[in-house]
Parts: sequence; structure tokens; C-alpha cells
Amino acid sequence: AFRDAGIRGPRRFLDRVWNLVGEAEAGGELTKEIVVRWHATKKKVAEDLENLHYNTAIAALMELVNALRADNVCDKAVAEELVIMLAPFAPHFAEELWERLGGEGLLTKAHWPSVDAALLVDDQVEIAVQVLGICSALAVTTRMDKAIVMGVGVTLVTAFANLAVSLVRNYT
Repeated sequence: AFRDAGIRGPRRFLDRVWNLVGEAEAGGELTKEIVVRWHATKKKVAEDLENLHYNTAIAALMELVNALRADNVCDKAVAEELVIMLAPFAPHFAEELWERLGGEGLLTKAHWPSVDAALLVDDQVEIAVQVLGICSALAVTTRMDKAIVMGVGVTLVTAFANLAVSLVRNYT
């Protein structure tokens, strides 16, 4: 038997998208985090659609909408691409949003959003360091020279070792 209870979640999501599109404005302030998440979402949705993983594609769209709402900002370009990515799942709704955004022609004729792969490369990584059984992580940029990273690691190891020796002296 059909129950209306299963419709509430998707309806709330579509309501959030509707409100987000209504608040969209050209040239909105976007943080680097949002821009990276926006491009990661475009990549994820495209890959999931190709692999017929519709649930995870919709989940990625929901995460993007939640992030945009949390930052309380929505750029018109982000809203337009969000609507394009939503179209395979809610075509009539997306077409209404497209018209609301002032989109030219039919949404089905719009180009799929492109991904800037350079934005998806992490510019910081964590390297695990263990000294005398004590674990720590060292955050370094990916552009950092290997010799510098090794030097920082050796300095960290030396500092841990000196700390351990002083602790042993103080408690014995």
C-alpha cells in the first residue's frame, strides 16, 4: 500500500532547492570551500549518473544544497548548474526552476556543467608521524619540497625525543 510518509523527505529537499533558487543572485560571495564542493558535486553526479547510481547522485546534490544553505549564500551560476544536475531526477520541477532563473530556452538543451579538475586536487595532506609510540600527524602542502618535509619531520621527531627524555628525567 502506498503511504505519503515516504514523500516528506524528498519534498523538503525540493522545497529547500526552490527557496535557494529564489535567493540566488549574480555574483554572490562564494568561499573556496563552497567552490570546491560545487565542482566535486558536479563530478560526483556525472559519474554516478553514468554508473546508474542515482541515490548517491541525489545525496551529493542534497549535501551541496545543505552546504549552500549553511553558508547562507547562493550564486546564480551555482543555482543554474544545480538545476541542470537536478533535471534527470525531477525534470518538470527543474524546468520551472530554470524558467525562474531566467534560463534561455528549454533546460533539456542546456549544457551539462563542466568540472574544473584543478580545484579538486588537495593542496594539503597529512603525514602520520610516530615517535616512541606517540602518534601525531603533520599537515603539509602538496607544493612543499620533499627535503623540507623531511626536515620538518626530523625536527618533529627530535622534539618528541627531547620531550620524552625530559619527561623521564622529571618523573624518575
